Amino acid sequence: IILFSVIALSTTWGSRDYLDVHEDPNALRATPEATVLLPTAPLPVGPHIIGPDLRLPRGCWVASWHPRSPASRFQTPCDYDATINFNTAYLSITSGALMDLKEIAELTKDDEENQGYYFIAEALSVFTWQVVTDLWGDMPYSEALKGDEGILHPKANKSEDIYSDLLRRVDALLAMNLRGQSVDASYDFIYGGSLNRWKEFVYSLKLKLMIRQSETSGYSNANVLAFIEDPNTEFIASSAKIAGSYWDDSMDGKRHPMREFMTGGATYTSNDVIACKTFTLALIHI
Repeated sequence: IILFSVIALSTTWGSRDYLDVHEDPNALRATPEATVLLPTAPLPVGPHIIGPDLRLPRGCWVASWHPRSPASRFQTPCDYDATINFNTAYLSITSGALMDLKEIAELTKDDEENQGYYFIAEALSVFTWQVVTDLWGDMPYSEALKGDEGILHPKANKSEDIYSDLLRRVDALLAMNLRGQSVDASYDFIYGGSLNRWKEFVYSLKLKLMIRQSETSGYSNANVLAFIEDPNTEFIASSAKIAGSYWDDSMDGKRHPMREFMTGGATYTSNDVIACKTFTLALIHI
């Protein structure tokens, strides 16, 4: 019996996969192509950056809106409570959106037929990183998102250095030749596969980055004016205009992001916030 046990153990010791027979056929072991991630990669950006998680506290801090009584879950930012944190938003944005966008970029950066997907992933990544460093300041960037490479404690970069690299990435995108490239509209929920619209987004993003540097040594008013007067950016002067003499709040998908979350097609009905008295009184005096 002892001899048999020794032989059995010696021949089966390395066969730990023998009983690993339960595999979920719907679970991907590896991402086969960018289209798998493109529809879901921007999802954490919406509720956290554009929606209530980050936008709502900022609106409270600048007295744009205030928690509606008896709703109290947004009272903390209005009290300027130092204990408020954005841990959930940070984890969702970095381990979710930014990791997925990085994956899309790595899958397509050397694929000459799918440069459109690379362009979209990089554009959204730059947009997200800009908001992240605006909120948290100095933070891991150059060594971030590299846990698979063994970098578990990435070093922090200065916010101004992050901005400089984001501008470099934007310029690289604007220098890309997208002629002949296409993106399947069914996978692009933002611009429906229109790379022209995505390029306009990147031009607008560059202008945002340049203006947000106004209080730093990296700002150049001459460069900003020259960029605005560039023929490629003529659309910026008119893209925000709303047709008609008044704003129609019934335009689904065209409202302010906070208003859209409350009554829009996302069916996220909420009456948690109202206009702040300080803000409305200021409008009356104006």
